[in-house]
Amino acid sequence: MQQESIAKKVSRFKFCNERFYPYIEKVLIRLPEEICFESVLDDLNFEIISFGEALGRFYPLRTQVKNLIILNEDILKQPEFQIIYTIVHGIAHKIIGKGESELYEREAEELLVRWDFQEEVEKANYAKAWLEDGGYEIGYKWAAKQSDLGKFEEFYDEWEQGKLDEQGWYELFYRANIDSIIAEMDTEVIKSEEKLVQTGPKAIQNDDSYNQSIVSGIMGFLKKKKHDMLKSLNKSDLSESERDALFWITLKEAFLSCEKLFDQRIYLVTRQYIEKYPEIDAFQNALIKVGTLLEE
Repeated sequence: MQQESIAKKVSRFKFCNERFYPYIEKVLIRLPEEICFESVLDDLNFEIISFGEALGRFYPLRTQVKNLIILNEDILKQPEFQIIYTIVHGIAHKIIGKGESELYEREAEELLVRWDFQEEVEKANYAKAWLEDGGYEIGYKWAAKQSDLGKFEEFYDEWEQGKLDEQGWYELFYRANIDSIIAEMDTEVIKSEEKLVQTGPKAIQNDDSYNQSIVSGIMGFLKKKKHDMLKSLNKSDLSESERDALFWITLKEAFLSCEKLFDQRIYLVTRQYIEKYPEIDAFQNALIKVGTLLEE
């Protein structure tokens, strides 16, 4: 019942990108009940808003806002644990009051641990270096130029949840071929990276943190691509024939990807998605029929 109530009330944050809603819900479900409702959902003097690339956006808020969390929509490209950490960290600052000193930061972190978000705190602190590193942008821009990122997809769920182990990272380094990525990038992009200018590409390629930032940029683009594909399937401005065509193209790509990855692990990944998105169950059943059609 509490979870249903949270899901309904989250929509009151009308000036926050709806893509944040699932993450906000996950945060609120785990918070103490009095914090979840009294301090967040039922406090009409509190708002969560987001902004993207648009400048000068106007927010017609109906109440006098005393506390505000502003989310940069760019973090939607980051792993789930980082998004959850950012949201709950902002809520923690609302609870402890104003302040930007290290003391307030320490208090906020301690509060997150008491709320049982210690795992997100540890992962976010570990990932801070490679998420803020300029290599993330290099990886993201490189991925945007690629026609096929299939070799990275089997690692996506572990990256998204912050569960990628050391062996997984090194396998991704190998598949990404960091040397090749840096060589491909425009000279201007490389020159804009202070770290590259100071130490040179050779030193960078032996830096695991920088490698992680490049790979995470690739995975961040993959996350955006996955979202855009789902969003495009629901576009109301497409004609019926265009939607049908897009559906079949997407279905064929998914089927071919499943064929490439088909092993015991793909079954587990599929089950995980079915739990998160019920419509995937019907999609999976359709794949069986599509396989026959594609072979004809």
